[in-house]
Amino acid sequence: MTALGGEVTSVGWLAVVIGAVSLLILIVAIVAAALRARRRRHDATAVARCWGLVAEALVVRQRVSGQIDAATYQARMNDLVAGGRS
Repeated sequence: MTALGGEVTSVGWLAVVIGAVSLLILIVAIVAAALRARRRRHDATAVARCWGLVAEALVVRQRVSGQIDAATYQARMNDLVAGGRS
């Protein structure tokens, strides 16, 4: 009888170990997914900021080359700022 009881106990510990490992794998997967999502949001913000800088550079180039006057330059810069805040 003790041999049978010993086998049941060892099988029970095996189930606990397998469950703990499965739980650990699940936690690691959730944390990794959260970190990937955070990185994607950061990358999207960086791309949007880059597009804003490109638009600003184009307006500055137009002003420096004399293609637009000071009032138009000021209006376009204000539009860029307003667009960046909304």
